[in-house]
Order: sequence, then structure tokens, then C-alpha cells
Amino acid sequence: MATLINTLVRTAGGDVNQVTNEAQIYYVLDLIKRLLPYLPLWEDAQKVRIPDRAGGFTASTGVIQFRKFNSLAVSTTALSEGVPPDGLNLSTSTVTVNLAQYGDWIKISDVLASASIDDIMGEARDLLAENAGRKLHNIIMNAITSADTTQIVYGRAATAANQLTASDVMSSAAIKKAVRWLRSNNVQPYPDGYYRGILHPYQAYDLMSDSLWQDVARYNGGNGAGGGIDLIAGEIGKMHGVRFRESTEVLVDTAGASSANTYSSFVYGPQAFGVFDLKSQAVANIDNETGMGMNIHVHPINDPTKDDPLGQFGFVSWKASFAAKVIDPLRIVRIRTGATQ
Repeated sequence: MATLINTLVRTAGGDVNQVTNEAQIYYVLDLIKRLLPYLPLWEDAQKVRIPDRAGGFTASTGVIQFRKFNSLAVSTTALSEGVPPDGLNLSTSTVTVNLAQYGDWIKISDVLASASIDDIMGEARDLLAENAGRKLHNIIMNAITSADTTQIVYGRAATAANQLTASDVMSSAAIKKAVRWLRSNNVQPYPDGYYRGILHPYQAYDLMSDSLWQDVARYNGGNGAGGGIDLIAGEIGKMHGVRFRESTEVLVDTAGASSANTYSSFVYGPQAFGVFDLKSQAVANIDNETGMGMNIHVHPINDPTKDDPLGQFGFVSWKASFAAKVIDPLRIVRIRTGATQ
């Protein structure tokens, strides 16, 4: 970002005049910090890294299969004396994940890098890292918003998305329904004894108006006072055994009544969803707040190659073999609401 500052001079008569032809252009070297979304799903996802040469891969995709032994049926029938029971059968269910390759790059010429007063290569690297983090986070969000999340709670009395209006807001009752679903399916909370929740800021606004909402300052005081709970990154409050964070990266659409906005949030327990990558094309640990952390390759300018014999350009790039998947639909609830506008 550049700002033009006209040079002002004082004439012999004391008047201040603008000397247009001699105006000096000054540039603000500290660029404005980009407004980035918070990306909380990275922290809560179960992370699985696939070793190279593990088999089961084609040229463009890899298939990962998870197996789970299903619980045994419970019978209360008493044994007959001297007669062995029929016995129980083992059964399994599977979840299949398909790795796909993602990536982008930015080409930078030697003229641009030499003429610019900004660190073009450094800015391009940061921008690409941020973009990669958002792209992969959106893939996770799309995965948990898909049909795999079979349990959906709607705001107030609505029973479908096309019934939602701006008055069908996020509420204490919706959170209790989500928690009821998790507990009735024996979903254990995280080690701190709480489930996790993701809210859009519009949903958070409505939930904060509920008398049962507890803001972090109310139960933490910034240093563990009032309950001694260490805050998780981005935490804004809790309710009914769920600790919440907010992000603008949740799904917002116009599927409500008369094309009203609907907002999708999630409440979940551990191992509800996972992210998967390949060791040789791995995703680094994405920073929740900056969206950065992707392994970015930087090819310098003035480095001749067969495709660039004069070394006229450099580039920054990234690639990853990546997938996201709901591992167990019983462990996650989607809450779909309207919001106060």
C-alpha cells in the first residue's frame, strides 16, 4: 500500500503553497496487516500422516481405509444348564478417505523484484502460506458440512433449512440438543471434560445474549481464576459442557425462508473428524491465528534453469497430498440457525 504525501513549502510572503511538480512520493513500508480468519479446526482434527511407499496409491490419489469393530449386541437371556450359547459374531465398519493433491504458485520477475520497494518475494511467500492454510481449512469445513454429519439441530422450531428466518437464532436449547445427542451416543468429551464448538460471529452474538452463556472472563479471569481452566486458543466462552471458538470460515448460505441467511456451527467430541496427508507432501502445522505454516518452496531469482536460462524469474510454491473426513458421524452435530441481522 502506498500513500502520496505532497511536499509543502512556504513562500517568501509566508503563504503555504503546494508544489505539484516537485511533489515527493513516499511509501509506507510497513504494509497494513491483512485481516485473516481464525482457523480452529486444525487443532481439533485427528491428524494422520501416511508413510511413503505404503501402497494403495494411484498416480493422482491415495485411498486410506479405517476399520472399526462394531460393539457387540447385549443379550439378557439366561444360559440353559449344560447348553452353550450360540456365541457372538464380530463385525466391522469402514471409512474410506481419498487423498488428493493441492497446490499453487506465484511467479515473480527479476524486474518486479528489483523495482519494488517492498520485499516482493517475502510478501508472496506469506500470502501463499495464508492462502494455503485457508484453502485446506475450507476443505475440512466442507467435509464436516457434508452429508456425513447426519445429525442436524435447527434454530428454534424449524425442522429444515428452508424454514429458518432471522428470528431462528442460536440458543441455549440448540446447544443442549447437540450435547444430548453426543451423550446419548456415549461420545466422550475432550480430556478437559468439555466438548468443542465452532460458531460464526453472528451466532456467537445471539448466544452471548442468553443468560446461561459464560464468557471467558467470567470463569477464567485471564489467569485460571474462577475455575482454574486453561483457555484454549481462540476460546470465547462456554455453555452446557461445550467450550466455544468462533470463525468466519463456517458455512453461510441463503437457503433459509425467503433466501434468508443460514449459519452452520458444530459441536463435537474427539476423533469426530480427521485430516490426512502424505509424508513426502505433508502439511505443516497450520497456525490457527495467522493461517500460516504450510511448507513453502522458494526458488530464487537469477538462478538459471533449462526453463529460464537467463534467470529472469523466481517463484514461491506449495503442494500437499491432503484429505479431510468425518470419521464418526455420531461424534459431531451440526447446528443450523438464522441470526440477528
